[in-house]
Amino acid sequence: MFITIPITWNAAGATDLAGYKIHCRNVKRDTSTVLLAVAGGQAKPLLLGLDVRRRTLYEIGVSAYDVAGNESTTTVLASVYVA
Repeated sequence: MFITIPITWNAAGATDLAGYKIHCRNVKRDTSTVLLAVAGGQAKPLLLGLDVRRRTLYEIGVSAYDVAGNESTTTVLASVYVA
């Protein structure tokens, strides 16, 4: 099954910001995957396409990373239950 999810987030204010990572967490299996990295300091609206399983809860999140490779904690942007 394939679904699309529109996401957006507020830009981080750090001067050494290198970009963002978009994460997908399968809550049932307690696994997380980085779907993509978005370079640059601007937050960008995205439309994600996900291949998902039925009867599963997914959390889509974003984290920021800086030029030194330090990464913030992931902020959940959306929770999606696939019936």
